[in-house]
Amino acid sequence: MSEGEFSNTEVIEHIALRLRRGDDISDIAGSVCHKAIEMKSQDNISCMIVALNAPSAAPEEHRLGFTPGCTQNLGSNCYKSAYTEMASRANLTLEEAIDKRYEHVKVELQKETLSKELLDDMRDELTKFGNKVPGEPGSTERLEYFKEWVESAQPQGSTDDMEFSLLRMLQQGNIGTAASLIHAAQTRGSSSAEDDSGDKSDARE
Repeated sequence: MSEGEFSNTEVIEHIALRLRRGDDISDIAGSVCHKAIEMKSQDNISCMIVALNAPSAAPEEHRLGFTPGCTQNLGSNCYKSAYTEMASRANLTLEEAIDKRYEHVKVELQKETLSKELLDDMRDELTKFGNKVPGEPGSTERLEYFKEWVESAQPQGSTDDMEFSLLRMLQQGNIGTAASLIHAAQTRGSSSAEDDSGDKSDARE
């Protein structure tokens, strides 16, 4: 059931069109979430597409869909931790996830369906990767480049940075990454509180 200005009928038409085009089903599900945000959906957004006539066993490469989120805030330690955790769930290192994001952004920028805001954000993100990303996708040379790129990212970490990061991720449909970031922040907050409590106990002794 949809809300905002993206009606159930329009959701079905959107999916049917992409299926007829032969697009990957995980990509279609992601596009539904992006479209819902563009159509002013304000609620939590998720999409599950059940292909009733699909083979009983999907090919291995289609069992886990993974689209890395925006890399613009990797200067924040909390964001980087969440991003690394997200990548590990897809059996990728941080550098491998960034490599996939770089390739994903290049592909997305060729599409004519992006909103102006998302288009501008992706162009800015691509620029920040640098003009000369070396090597082929997945190559040792490229992964080493992205490792150094992350290490050189400007430190961030204020509350304002965190809130801005969450807002941008939600606007771009990166719901899973936003949830991971919130969880990482809560976990770190709990650890700090426990440490503080321990310090006070030691002082009393």
